[in-house]
Amino acid sequence: MANDNLEFRVVTPQHVARFQLLLRSAYRGEESRKGWTTEADLLTGERMSVAGLTAKITHGGVVLIVTVDEDEYGAPVA
Repeated sequence: MANDNLEFRVVTPQHVARFQLLLRSAYRGEESRKGWTTEADLLTGERMSVAGLTAKITHGGVVLIVTVDEDEYGAPVA
C-alpha cells in the first residue's frame, strides 16, 4: 500500500457497513490479535452495530473519518 494513495473521507450512511467491518476487525475476532489491542478474549458479539453507527452519524452529532486506499478501490484501512 503506497501512502500517496490514501485519502480521508467522512463516513456516510451508505458506507457504514464497510466501516463497521473495519471497526470489528480492530477489536474482535482473530484478525484483531494481529494488532496492539484486542477484546477478543474478554467480550463477544458486535462492538457497534450498523444501525448504531448509522444513528450516531445521522442523529448523534458524531463525525467519523476513515482512511481509504484508492489503489484498493476505496477499501477502508484506518
